[in-house]
Amino acid sequence: MSRNRKAVVNRTGSQRAAYLDGTSRREGLRRSIKVEGTVRRLCSGVAVALIALSGCTSAPGGTETPGRPSSGAASAGGTPSAPCVPASAKAAVQVLVSKTGFDSTCVKARVGKQFLFVNDSDAAQSLKTVAGSPESFQVDLPKRTSTYGRSFSKKGTYEIEQLGGGTTLTLVIQ
Repeated sequence: MSRNRKAVVNRTGSQRAAYLDGTSRREGLRRSIKVEGTVRRLCSGVAVALIALSGCTSAPGGTETPGRPSSGAASAGGTPSAPCVPASAKAAVQVLVSKTGFDSTCVKARVGKQFLFVNDSDAAQSLKTVAGSPESFQVDLPKRTSTYGRSFSKKGTYEIEQLGGGTTLTLVIQ
């Protein structure tokens, strides 16, 4: 939005442009930069607050746990808080494993299709199936981006635990 300008003669007799409200162009720029800086600080403050709020989610029992996913997160006993059934399982082709556990705890995949387990942590991760799963395996993912791909040949529900704590993944193979 432009403001109307008028010519102003200063004490020395030279002319300079000024806005009708009496401010110079330089003063107008100073004001707009000051407002822009204030808006920028306000926006960055809001962004920091949103990031902080998204990092805290409710864990089972109503306690706040930073960075822990709340969708079916494992309870202290290592079992999901709600049963994972094919209807509630999210279709996926991979899961990420970090120090805090799996990024999803209830997923489904197709029999015969490759499913990936990806280490999303700087630390080594070890995974194994719980006794009673249709097939069994144990795998070590030594570093970030280490990937284990597996094609499951038997339909059923697989419980895969992260050794050393974390969460249990329920993988439904259809």
